[in-house]
Amino acid sequence: KLDNACPSVKYAHRRLADADLYFFFNESTEEQIRQALLCGSGQVTEWDAMTGVIKAVDSASADEGRVRLQLELQPWGTKFIVVGAAPPRLE
Repeated sequence: KLDNACPSVKYAHRRLADADLYFFFNESTEEQIRQALLCGSGQVTEWDAMTGVIKAVDSASADEGRVRLQLELQPWGTKFIVVGAAPPRLE
């Protein structure tokens, strides 16, 4: 759930055995910055599909099976967010 309606931001959510995976896509020519409330608990990480880099999202806050974070998407940008078990390596 986003803090404000934003028709240009699309997402897909998949529940895995040990994590919740979110894929966000900004289909507009403008940067989108929103607060997002996601289902899941555990470590919050951002996965870069181009480089394979996985980094912790330190600004995320958790509360009763939900995670709140600031989502920043560049024009036509995409982002993978994973909430759950810690990955094997973090940067």
